[in-house]
Amino acid sequence: MQVDGCVDDSVIINKSVDHFRQSYSCRNKFRADALFDQFNRLRSAYVGDLLSASRAFDTELVSKVVFDLHQGKSTGYLWVLHVNILQYCHHPSILVLFTKLFQLILVVSLTVLIIVT
Repeated sequence: MQVDGCVDDSVIINKSVDHFRQSYSCRNKFRADALFDQFNRLRSAYVGDLLSASRAFDTELVSKVVFDLHQGKSTGYLWVLHVNILQYCHHPSILVLFTKLFQLILVVSLTVLIIVT
């Protein structure tokens, strides 16, 4: 790779750092300070993501659970019918929608817990 006639990696990295430092530096020190103060005020009231990585699940997990459902005898005919519909619907967007629905249910229930406590 060549940048401004240089092929040395360290020179290219330093030129990139200088370029982005100049491009994204503040032009108005007072405005930058005001934005930083606003950020600190908003940050002090920030609770965090209710659906953090420890509680999150993805479409792959939902898909695995759906396809591992057993069509047992104990729950009746309607359960078998619902399991068949879930397992044999061949459109992947259905599983994405289920994932989003489950995540929404989880966030709403966590929000209610936070409000109640």
